[in-house]
Parts: sequence; C-alpha cells; structure tokens
Amino acid sequence: SMALRPFHERLSKQAKSKEDEAADVKGFIREIRKYLEWLLGGIPANAITDVNISNDRISLLLKDSFVESFAKQDRPFIRLLVETQMFNVYADEVLKKVAS
Repeated sequence: SMALRPFHERLSKQAKSKEDEAADVKGFIREIRKYLEWLLGGIPANAITDVNISNDRISLLLKDSFVESFAKQDRPFIRLLVETQMFNVYADEVLKKVAS
C-alpha cells in the first residue's frame, strides 16, 4: 500500500549501495510487520483462557469467531490463513504474551 511504495520504488532501482539497500529492506519489512500486527490484532479478543488449579493459563483461539470478525469479502482469505502453520505459531505466541 502507500506505506510500502517508497521502499518498493527505491528497491526497484538498480544503482544502490548495499547499506542503502539493507536500510530499504528493513523499512519494507517493518511496514509489513506493522500491517500484519494490525490485521491479526483481533487474536486476543477471539480467544478463551482457562486457568487451572496450579494457576497455569491456557488460551485457545476460536478460529471461526476470528474469521467472522473480518468483512465478508475478506473471510475466504482469512479462513485459509488461519489453517497455516505459520499463523498457528504466531497466534500461539500472541496468546502466550497475553496470558502472562
């Protein structure tokens, strides 16, 4: 989107120093990370947490609820996304941070 455009334009040009290129790549990745954190920010709101006798917290993402939290036109993509291993690892990490 608009935040990525300057990095994309600079990365598309050939004559660059390695340092400039590395800085542009880092900026591009930073913007992608911010977008993904925004996109997946609803994970904690769509999870349930169980606290057992030893005070351990176990959180479980309600995937259907999470998918339904998106606009109807986005749900097919999100439905496929939540079935990936990468999403499951990310969601687990988010829920561990929330539970602690």
